[in-house]
Amino acid sequence: MSDEMLLRLLRMPLPDFPDFITAHQIADIARRAADRIEADAALINRLRAEIELLKFLCASRS
Repeated sequence: MSDEMLLRLLRMPLPDFPDFITAHQIADIARRAADRIEADAALINRLRAEIELLKFLCASRS
């Protein structure tokens, strides 16, 4: 699911009293959003660690 689709789904208005199917769909969307947020956070942490390593390597060459 693309970021744009996920954001649209997360921001869609919710009914006051969702039926079972709607509630199930909302829960599924929320799970996917949580998975995506966790994956993105892990990627950001890996990239930050790589940046720090590159900074260290560049500084040690000077």
